[in-house]
Amino acid sequence: LEPSAGDCALRWSGGHWQDVSTVKASATAGVRGSLVAAGYGLVIESHDQNDFEEYAVAGKIALIRRYTMFGPKADPQFAALGNLRTKLKGAAAAGALGVVLGTHPEDVAKGGEAVIDFEDVPGTFSIPVVTVSPERFQQLEDACGGEGGVLDGQAGIRAAVTTGTAVTRNVLGIVRGATDEAAVVGAHYDHPGSAGQGPPSPGVHPTPPAAHDHPSGTAPPPAP
Repeated sequence: LEPSAGDCALRWSGGHWQDVSTVKASATAGVRGSLVAAGYGLVIESHDQNDFEEYAVAGKIALIRRYTMFGPKADPQFAALGNLRTKLKGAAAAGALGVVLGTHPEDVAKGGEAVIDFEDVPGTFSIPVVTVSPERFQQLEDACGGEGGVLDGQAGIRAAVTTGTAVTRNVLGIVRGATDEAAVVGAHYDHPGSAGQGPPSPGVHPTPPAAHDHPSGTAPPPAP
């Protein structure tokens, strides 16, 4: 069954917020630590830009702004730099404990989407991610002292992605033929996997769809 956002929360010196959500790729976990405003969270190797290294997110919770400096209506080649999955991958690679994602009110005023939907970031990551409203995002960035600022040891996030369960049945039947020869026909449901789209984050080993059930559910019939 399809996953959905569970109970999520963000706690900092300014309050305890439960009006936050998460994305499909988030780990189900909670972390505490300093919050660092990592700007747009861009990694552009061709220009030697790595916001996560510049703002030293290792061991901290990274506050990441949606889109790029080119705005929410940028040409495709520039808009691609703001891919949310790429941002999370960069944060995880840099050693961030977790991520807070949001759209800055300035980008909303330029035509950007205010809400980051659960389905906007598929796949699986090893760190928790919470999403906040534009107003909440600006509160947190201001509390950090602006881009590059740090709210020392005063933040905690909890993200939960829930997956439902379903009961299925095995079916076994025999259709008698005119001879003693036998033909074996089998079928099974594919495992949905957890790989999502694109490469996984460092240290994460997701299960590709049907990776287990095809090989483990196939065996030659016993010799007569």
